[in-house]
Amino acid sequence: MHILRHPLLYVIYLALIVSQQSDSSRISTIEHPRLFFNQSGISSLQAKAATSHAQIWAPILEQTNQKLGSLPPQQVSYSASEEDFRTFGNNIIPLAFTCTISQDANHCNLAKQTLLRYAAWTKWSENSERNLGLAHMIFGNALAYDWLHSRLTQAEQAQVRTALANWTQ
Repeated sequence: MHILRHPLLYVIYLALIVSQQSDSSRISTIEHPRLFFNQSGISSLQAKAATSHAQIWAPILEQTNQKLGSLPPQQVSYSASEEDFRTFGNNIIPLAFTCTISQDANHCNLAKQTLLRYAAWTKWSENSERNLGLAHMIFGNALAYDWLHSRLTQAEQAQVRTALANWTQ
């Protein structure tokens, strides 16, 4: 797979190259979140979740509430399929979004711990293939990293950036 044939991977890859620069002061000045919304837009999203977009917000919150108390495995199963990885990548997005909107400690802890578990996994796709499962893992983890950035320590940020960089190469 040539990276230029997959624009989303290309954009994420370029963003990670920039974030991996040795100038750590540059990394600390980049505002997060910045994917789909920024810090100043969060209060507006929170207000909409409580009013005009409550019917959209309710199932997202419910999905996250159902996952409270359950984390993904420490390591992914050797037999995990492409569909499993698609599901893992898709599952982290509502967790991170719920944390961002609700600011609830339980929601945020679940999202953060899920992100860190994924970052520690030794595989993000079936048979280490560059397939749709990997794309979903990269996309979901990139969004979660951006949205949870302020809740991660510098070491955790580096761990997630490294995982994203490794899997996008």
